[in-house]
Amino acid sequence: MSKPEPTTILAATAHAEARSELRAATMKDHARELASRESDGIEVVLLWHPREDAVTLAVSDSRTGDQFELAVASDRALEAFYHPFAHAAREDGRAS
Repeated sequence: MSKPEPTTILAATAHAEARSELRAATMKDHARELASRESDGIEVVLLWHPREDAVTLAVSDSRTGDQFELAVASDRALEAFYHPFAHAAREDGRAS
């Protein structure tokens, strides 16, 4: 059995830290996780905020440390969950 490469260990540590930060932010405002997925270091979490009756999408990239959260219309939540970067770009275009 070979030892894991140092870069693999660092990437796994960065991913765990990013995931922990995302979960802590979620717990702070009593948001409920509706769905989550992770692929290639990118984690996507769909959240419902019952106090505001609002849905948000949180995305974090453990490789770069980048993360963002954006409001999502409830009727577009699953589309945003499966295509977060396209949704973010579309929303950014509307804000300009």
